[in-house]
Amino acid sequence: MDILNSNINSHQPTAYDYVFPVFGGILTKEGHFNPKNIFGTAFYIENNFFITCAHTIKKAEEQEIVALGFQNEQGQLSFSKIRDSEVFEDNDSGILVASIERAKSYPWLSQKLAMLNNVMSVGYAFGFDNKHSEVLIRAFKGHITMVGYNHNFPKTPAHYELSYMCPRGISGAPLLFKHKNQPYICGFTVGNEQTSMIVWSSEDIEEETNSKTVYQREESFHRGIAMQSKSFFELESKLLGMKIIDYLKSTDLLK
Repeated sequence: MDILNSNINSHQPTAYDYVFPVFGGILTKEGHFNPKNIFGTAFYIENNFFITCAHTIKKAEEQEIVALGFQNEQGQLSFSKIRDSEVFEDNDSGILVASIERAKSYPWLSQKLAMLNNVMSVGYAFGFDNKHSEVLIRAFKGHITMVGYNHNFPKTPAHYELSYMCPRGISGAPLLFKHKNQPYICGFTVGNEQTSMIVWSSEDIEEETNSKTVYQREESFHRGIAMQSKSFFELESKLLGMKIIDYLKSTDLLK
C-alpha cells in the first residue's frame, strides 16, 4: 500500500516522522496485517514510547491487532505492531510501545499558554482512504480561545479550547506552539465539544385534532479541545517507571 506523498525525499524528516496513525486491523491467513481503520494519532517521546489518547487506544484494541503506521525508506506504508500500552483515564491519555526507527520527537513546553496564542495540530483526521489505498495527513491551525479545566473528567484536568474543530482520527495528535520557528508540544488534541441554546421558539396548535407543533431555533458553539501539557506531567507511568514530567526531563524533551 502506497502512502500519500510517497515521492518525498526519504532521507529528509517530514511530518510522517513526527506523527503516526494508530491502526486497528486483523491478521490475514498469509500472516500480513490488514488495517481496518485509523483510530487516532500518536507522537514520539523517545525510547520506543508514543503518546496518544486513551479513547484511541481502547477503540483500536477492539480490533485483533493494533499497530502504528509509518513511511518506510521506499516511501511506502509499513506497520509496527504495538507491544504494550498504558491508559490514563484522568485526562484521556495513554502510552504505546512500538519500534519505528525513523521516529522523531518534538520538545515540550513546560509553561501554560494564554488565550489567542497560535497553535496547530497535525495528524490523521479521517486519514484512511481504503478505496484508494491512501493515508492522508492533515494539519489544522488556529488559536487558543479559552484556558480552563475539563469537567468531563473527575480530576478536572487543565485544557485548552481551540478555534478549530478536531475531526475523528486526529485524537492524540500533539498540540504545537511555534517559537522562533521551532515547534513545541504544549498539549495533545482530544476531540470536540458543543454547547447549544434555544434562541427562538414558537408553537402551532391545531384545534380540530388538538395537536401541537413546536418550532425552535438553536444557536450552537463548536470548539476543539486539547489537554494542556500540565495535565499529563504528574501522572505516574508503569511503562516509564516514573512520572511523565521526570521522564521528559530525563530525555531532555522538556524545555
